[in-house]
Amino acid sequence: MARVLVLGGAGDMGSGIVEELASMPGGPDEVVIGDVRREAALRVVEAAVEAGVRLVDICDDYDAAEAILGLSPRAEAVGVL
Repeated sequence: MARVLVLGGAGDMGSGIVEELASMPGGPDEVVIGDVRREAALRVVEAAVEAGVRLVDICDDYDAAEAILGLSPRAEAVGVL
């Protein structure tokens, strides 16, 4: 079962991603919409990296993107980058 979490899934960009994922033939079985605070989102990204889960970020918030990019060395070390 493929599950996808879309952080910011209720926002302008995220909602479009949710619609695309939900309508994809052969797409994920479940799309979870997470619309959370920046700090909470960063914790989720950190947890995903630690768990070795691949993720994609389409963040348009410069500060949040910088914080997430700071996790690149850890992501590379666990093989998800």
